[in-house]
Amino acid sequence: MSGVQAVLQLDDAHRTDSAAATWDLHNELRALDLDLRLVEDTEAHDGSKASGSLTRWLTVQNLTVDGLAAVVATVLRWAIRTRRCVKVKVDGDVLVLTNITADEQTRIIEAFLARHSAHV
Repeated sequence: MSGVQAVLQLDDAHRTDSAAATWDLHNELRALDLDLRLVEDTEAHDGSKASGSLTRWLTVQNLTVDGLAAVVATVLRWAIRTRRCVKVKVDGDVLVLTNITADEQTRIIEAFLARHSAHV
């Protein structure tokens, strides 16, 4: 059975510290021991041009349901701690993790994970 791929991108690329923040998130996710890659390109992951600037995002390959849940939990903790916004994209479905209330975020995450549990 093949796993899913998740694309993680900070939703604040206009900030001057977005490269350092992406690297920080990368380092935090490395503890999960997943197939994690940092991608740097002048073309965004959705195919659109990144207006001449360097775009950075992370991809995680071959995720199981538990792996996806672990990635989402880790990214959420990081987003809350750093007050950043991170988009998690799986099969065209986008989950935006921000510093909203825990109850709201839990409800959103549970629905997202339920939609993708059938794919892995």
